[in-house]
Amino acid sequence: MVVVHLMKWSWNQWWIMTLLWYVCAILVVVAVKQATHKSMLTFCSNLLVGWPLVAPFALRQGLRNLRAHLRQVVVIAVLAALERNLTNSALYKIGGSLKTALHGFNVVFTFFVAALIGADEVGRRCIVHRACGDNLLLTLAITLVAGGSVVTALVGDGKEGGKWSGDALGVSLQLGASLAYAFKFAAAKLLFSSGHGESGTAVTADAGPQPPSKLQIAFIVNPVTGLMGLAFLPFFETSYELPPFGVILAVALCATGILVFELRLTELTSPLTVSVLAVLHNVVIVVFFGLLGESMSDGQILGFAISTLGAGCYALARKRQATARPLLTTREEEMRRSVGGDEPMEL
Repeated sequence: MVVVHLMKWSWNQWWIMTLLWYVCAILVVVAVKQATHKSMLTFCSNLLVGWPLVAPFALRQGLRNLRAHLRQVVVIAVLAALERNLTNSALYKIGGSLKTALHGFNVVFTFFVAALIGADEVGRRCIVHRACGDNLLLTLAITLVAGGSVVTALVGDGKEGGKWSGDALGVSLQLGASLAYAFKFAAAKLLFSSGHGESGTAVTADAGPQPPSKLQIAFIVNPVTGLMGLAFLPFFETSYELPPFGVILAVALCATGILVFELRLTELTSPLTVSVLAVLHNVVIVVFFGLLGESMSDGQILGFAISTLGAGCYALARKRQATARPLLTTREEEMRRSVGGDEPMEL
């Protein structure tokens, strides 16, 4: 019983979900560094391994909720597949530093998309109702987070500056991935919000199906991502060589974990919060490889420090502006929103 209660408590803690997300992200980067053919890796890890991996857990939970929200889940799956494959394909056309800089648009796009489609009320008040006068700190935070990525890319390794090589196609692919990223998390937030009442109170089981679990969403996302990776392959690669099975398995496990934890964080917080945490996860990855011996220039450290400062400003801004609905969902709110007074730990 103690273990079960501990797991339920952990499932409702945003910082634990973030730590697990970061661990999975580091492991994915380590695995991908050993793979040459990214499209085949995406195909194999998501469709051939990732899909059968989550299928028993997803099907065991029943299909009622998934069928009821199938259209929204398919939209999320297509957006997730586009994001993954567009950003992988962009690496064939642009350098790593330019890609890092373009990642800063994830935060900007997410802010506007989530606000305009109603997934972020604070942002919506700022844009639609022109109430940005009280959101100067939020504006500063978004600028710092995005600007830190640009500074990091400009500096590069500190010797020859950032490698800004690339063409219009590569830039378009990465910007397309950023747009898909923004719409994916905004759509996910709307999906999870559909299971709660207007005032934040729980919707009882009699009110209709609840949103599907995170693993049920992964059950649809994984095959769509894999098939799209196979469709992208002829345009950017010439080989159908299979990556090592160990790499495929590692990416399948960790990529599914990343999706589950990102979706849970979106449910607990907001799409914009997840995008800001994603910028910080780039910092964590670089620090990790720095500890393993990879060097960092002073300029790169400055860029990451700017992004980190922006994340801190963001947390402070949302705390000030949304006292009624805090930036990070509290345990009390989760208990009020959940059926029966306790948030079920359903992956």
